[in-house]
Amino acid sequence: MSSRSAITVFVAVVCAGVSSILGAQQLTATRFEVSGPAWDGLNGAAIGTRDVIPLVIANNSPTAQPIRFLTGSNGSERAMEISSNADVWMRGSLSVGKTTGAALNEIARIGTIPATNGRGLTIDMTGTSTSSGLLISSVGASGVDNAGITLQSSSNGVGTALRIGGPSGSVRPTFGTGIDITGGTGIRYNALSSGSGTAIEIGGSTSPVIGVDAIVSGTGHIGVLARANTNGVGVIGLSYSGSYTAIPTADGIGIIGRAASNSNIAMDSVVGILAQAERGGQGGTRTTTIGLLSEAISMGTQHSGTAIGVVGSAQSWSLGTSVAVGGAFMAAPLDLSLVTLGGSVLLGCAVAYQPNAFTNSTLTGDTRTQTQVYSIEVSGVPSLVNHITVNLTSATVNDLQPADSPIVRVIPNAGGTDIVGIGGIKEGRLVTIINTGGELNIVPENGLAGAQFRIMTPNMVAMIMPPQGVVTLWYDQVNERWRVISSNF
Repeated sequence: MSSRSAITVFVAVVCAGVSSILGAQQLTATRFEVSGPAWDGLNGAAIGTRDVIPLVIANNSPTAQPIRFLTGSNGSERAMEISSNADVWMRGSLSVGKTTGAALNEIARIGTIPATNGRGLTIDMTGTSTSSGLLISSVGASGVDNAGITLQSSSNGVGTALRIGGPSGSVRPTFGTGIDITGGTGIRYNALSSGSGTAIEIGGSTSPVIGVDAIVSGTGHIGVLARANTNGVGVIGLSYSGSYTAIPTADGIGIIGRAASNSNIAMDSVVGILAQAERGGQGGTRTTTIGLLSEAISMGTQHSGTAIGVVGSAQSWSLGTSVAVGGAFMAAPLDLSLVTLGGSVLLGCAVAYQPNAFTNSTLTGDTRTQTQVYSIEVSGVPSLVNHITVNLTSATVNDLQPADSPIVRVIPNAGGTDIVGIGGIKEGRLVTIINTGGELNIVPENGLAGAQFRIMTPNMVAMIMPPQGVVTLWYDQVNERWRVISSNF
């Protein structure tokens, strides 16, 4: 050993089939090399100690110096270095765990994690406030299988890829914010196969106050965009008590709103869809505020079918006081509660008199209804198109049947006919009788007719109707009689 200030100690231990372990309590040198066959657990070159004490490798220089490990041809590659500040730098891959080996394209691999309650990597952030446990920076464009963080499973549909938080008091307590995303697409989900899986499920045994709160601003921004093909539904909104669990099944619908309740409260209400539009500020005379805008467009190249903007349907099966109202439109007394712009309005009529637009639609059928109007003003020409012709074959008719027609053409008997009663009674009903030819008489208070079918004429005398004569009668519910209110003969 030389006495120079820069002391180099070269120790060569050559092991040829003989186990050799260099053991020492203390060895001071600036360079130490071991050569010979690799240590196989029993034989070969090794550095260690036979004493029951830790093996310590240290740089005890008065001036802090690193500890450097060299490999490669003639020690040309720096494999690892522990800096003077105890920072560790490593060139190659790192394998942690028994029988764990990192692949060529892996920088680090952690394996052989215990099967029960094992932890591959634990980052303790005790005492931190603005620090990050894991930071992945400079992420570039990622392909299908590559990203800043990629989670894989041994087979499809196995395990939980990412779990954040848990019930209060558990080993996974809740967070203030589970995920905070700033960027282009926040979350993208692709199903394993077409129509399978749930993209995002919010809430479980304990539901949040607000499931989704979307805040956007600006022209063309969309808070929630839900798309489905014609075999699905864009949005389903459900509000129901525990007695209702089934989701209504319907395809090709943009929005389904359903509210259901078994409440015994007399004054409660359930609303399927509530649409409200409100405009504040100074506004303007040309602004328009619409609560619900519904439009149906049918533009088939061969057949267009029936396009309906709004359908209102109501049913009431209660044994108590109840009423079903298909549609209700409310406005201030001087405003308009219902306006139709373009197209005819059908309020119900006999099939024979329905307009072609209705009879050619998918809603064909008898639509005869009763329409009640308190006050009506007509700007145009009103017309009565529903009429029938009755051929009388007897001298006396005690229950002339006008069916549902407001106008009845009467063909009297060859020897003349007396009409002593009219059927089809209904409070306030108007019936106009036309004598198409022959002798026809309107006879009042005749006992041959039922009391409720009888007729009241002026001065209670019979009215002789000449051919082409016309008389109009109104049913008086108070007196239960038909009253003659006009005549033209």
